[in-house]
Amino acid sequence: MSLAEFLESCAGKWFSQRTSYRLGASENWHQSDKTTLFVDFLAPDAPELQALTASQGTAIAGLQSRWEATPLQTASTSLLVLFAEGDRLIHQRGDRLWQGRYHFAGNHRGLTLQTEQPEGAVEERFWFAHPNLRLRTSLIRDRDGLSRSSFYSEIRLGVKPPEPPAEA
Repeated sequence: MSLAEFLESCAGKWFSQRTSYRLGASENWHQSDKTTLFVDFLAPDAPELQALTASQGTAIAGLQSRWEATPLQTASTSLLVLFAEGDRLIHQRGDRLWQGRYHFAGNHRGLTLQTEQPEGAVEERFWFAHPNLRLRTSLIRDRDGLSRSSFYSEIRLGVKPPEPPAEA
């Protein structure tokens, strides 16, 4: 599976359940949350990518994500763009824009994203256990070390069941 095919397989409506741990926190060290996540695959010639990447290089593809509000998180959107040159990425959320790197190791080993943000470094890893079950981890390291880890299990919603085999 190519990187573009992997990104295309991320598209859809997902039920996302997250468990987060704040290491070293004495209170509220554990949180669980769930939301509905909508992911759109963006081809390299999509207007959303063209506006953002005009001077950045050749985009492989992008993902535009949006999620519903939860008790722990406000509704928001993000745009992720992966470039062919140098394994570079751009991640935009609201008016904030981060640059980073990615590593793709195939469908089962997944896609790893690394960005530097003002509050520290973020590393996310995505992989598929099944075509309709995506798993994700994130590690957020503040300037003093590891501060938060999260695990996500995401189930694709609205999938048609497989067609029964034709009778001979």
